[in-house]
Amino acid sequence: MSSTQLEHSKNFTNLVAKIVSDHSIAISDALRVISFAASTRSLLSVAVDSIEHGSSVPATMFARVFAIVMVGFVACVAGLLTDEACPSDVTAMKDFSLNDYTGRWFEIKRYEQFYERDLDCVVAEYQKTGDDSISMKNGAFSLSNNTRVVSEGTGVVSYPDDVTHPAKLSVAYFGAKPKRSNYWVLDTDYTSFAVVWSCEPFFKDASKNVLGFWIFSRNPTFPTDEAVVKRVDELVKKYGDASKFEVPNQSDERCPRSY
Repeated sequence: MSSTQLEHSKNFTNLVAKIVSDHSIAISDALRVISFAASTRSLLSVAVDSIEHGSSVPATMFARVFAIVMVGFVACVAGLLTDEACPSDVTAMKDFSLNDYTGRWFEIKRYEQFYERDLDCVVAEYQKTGDDSISMKNGAFSLSNNTRVVSEGTGVVSYPDDVTHPAKLSVAYFGAKPKRSNYWVLDTDYTSFAVVWSCEPFFKDASKNVLGFWIFSRNPTFPTDEAVVKRVDELVKKYGDASKFEVPNQSDERCPRSY
């Protein structure tokens, strides 16, 4: 990505954040809109470019384009919804070490999230910012149009006073304060693999939920160790659905290894 493209991406993020603030759109959902727009190169980018270069783009035009993106965004989410309540039998690992969990993780499999649609080369990078908090940078790449998508957020330990130290984090983006325990590490050995689960209310209808399931590796390929494979397979059988997994491309030579 050129310096100009990078600057445009930052301006785009700031612009959407302003729209969120001015129009009371849930700030945690703006990331999904940005990712969708970037992966499809929607008309929103045209309006943003015009604004960045000083053109007088009518507010109504921008609003219409933004609405188009929102419609596409909502359409993308339809396949991920469930009418069932979030499972109550899911157990996060105990004695979790946030310090050991930091670093770089490569996404190996996922439930197709609307904000990751058509994106590959997904990398998550976590850095410690406090005893119970980390910075979170998620990067992905659209192989169809050579576009990077990068989002930054914050993760905090959901229950810092729990003596069992469950691997439950509350994550939010765009400077919003993490409020929901929405990132559970089901298992990890910290050095080779991690399995993460999430269940959150759908922002348009709280009676519905959106499920998330990710399998991460410290390397672009998953470990071949039989014990690790067995641990992950058992978790998928217990809490997931292997038929729903998408496998992002991590082998393309264009894949960034860091964002």
